[in-house]
Amino acid sequence: MNLSLHKNLKRKFKKTLKRLNFIDNNLHKRRAIIWDKICPKCKNFIYGNNDFCTCGYSVARERVIKLWGIIAFTWFFIIVFVGFTFSNFAKLNSVVYNKLEKNDSDFYSLSPANVQIITSLRYSKYKDYIQTIYVNPKEKHKLMVLIKPVYWDMLPFEEKELLKQAIMKKWSEIYQNTAPSSKLRPEVHLANFK
Repeated sequence: MNLSLHKNLKRKFKKTLKRLNFIDNNLHKRRAIIWDKICPKCKNFIYGNNDFCTCGYSVARERVIKLWGIIAFTWFFIIVFVGFTFSNFAKLNSVVYNKLEKNDSDFYSLSPANVQIITSLRYSKYKDYIQTIYVNPKEKHKLMVLIKPVYWDMLPFEEKELLKQAIMKKWSEIYQNTAPSSKLRPEVHLANFK
């Protein structure tokens, strides 16, 4: 029993010394093998922290080449995906515009009435007075004009009537082109509260 206890203590002592690295292992340090580094060219192990094999193969260069390959492939994929998406949108736009041209060939303009009226008043003195223009949703022959609240009290009644007449001239032309079969007369109303 005494002999086995002695052997057991001796074994534990050697393990402890190896862990604390008191024993000089110069040979082991010089020829440390990193087992996961194997040269793909000559199939030899690469020793130490060296990134070069004895045959001239460079592990670091291989890593850089793989990294730049992944980056190049990613950018190529992104560029192809964006190009494919934009080309599909261009095809969709051409289909929509062809459809509009076939269905609305008798209309002289595809822009909404409010845009056409505001552009017609662009060079007049009324261009700054209008806040918004819209078609009444229930009665499509009525055009509603909202004057900016700042100008509502400043404009005399005669100026408001002249503004309505200028808008009415353009609205009758637009309404005639958009609804030629309608029996209703186009009207212009001011949408501000009195």
